[in-house]
Amino acid sequence: MTQKSVRLPSHFVPSRYVLTLEPDLKRHAFSGTVEITYTLKKPTKKVTLHALELAILEARIGTDVGTPTYDTTRETVTLPFPT
Repeated sequence: MTQKSVRLPSHFVPSRYVLTLEPDLKRHAFSGTVEITYTLKKPTKKVTLHALELAILEARIGTDVGTPTYDTTRETVTLPFPT
């Protein structure tokens, strides 16, 4: 079965990523944060990102907190824009 390619939509343009990672070498895992600075070229209610084997505990868009939803088949997470 062929899966549809997942790319950022052309109207969501990231310009900066700030990553903080804390590796746990004994467990072969890590925790951390990512901050993405972006420009939206048109209104949208969500953005979908690749998230293979990631557990996102919280997503903030500005001051709003959204609940991430996962698609394990496509290995993605969708972050809602509450406003």
